[in-house]
Amino acid sequence: MSKYRYDYRSPKQAREDILRGDKEEAEIAIRIAILLKSKYNLKKWPIVKPYNKNIFGKIIDNQKDLSHIDFIINDQKYQITRSRYKCNTTFNQKKRKVEKCIEDNVNIVFVNGYTEKEPQFLISSAERIKELLPQCKIHNHFGTGGKECFEFAISMFHPEEWFYLPSLPKKIPSAYKKLLNTEVENVDS
Repeated sequence: MSKYRYDYRSPKQAREDILRGDKEEAEIAIRIAILLKSKYNLKKWPIVKPYNKNIFGKIIDNQKDLSHIDFIINDQKYQITRSRYKCNTTFNQKKRKVEKCIEDNVNIVFVNGYTEKEPQFLISSAERIKELLPQCKIHNHFGTGGKECFEFAISMFHPEEWFYLPSLPKKIPSAYKKLLNTEVENVDS
């Protein structure tokens, strides 16, 4: 297991956290695809697939670090970050991860209050995030194992940028079901 994955956690706790996080990120990616289909009246379901990553707790040593790219949704790269509970003032994101997203033109999804009844989210382009960085504070954040983080104020984002994360419908494409299945080791499509 890569050393950077451990932070302050034991190897077992790190694996459990990664597994939980991968499941949550897969569900978020699918819920965003559902919103995109509805918002743009798409005839076909958006294609959602993990991006060159170790999905569902499978960790490969000596792999080029692509952890800043979580999913591709219809040819767009996304980094999904979430707070379990609603943040009222700020949202923290690892500094190096944000820098890599800007460098590789990756959209960043902020989900606020993932475990809440109606979580909200926004999708911000790498260009928009770059514009906001001068307004961000930088500090070491306990929740990331003491790593340097950018602190994004919720007020930096306009109210119309936030959307409610839609619920998962009962009928979803089989490819989406595969992403939600924790037994899946590799998802090719």
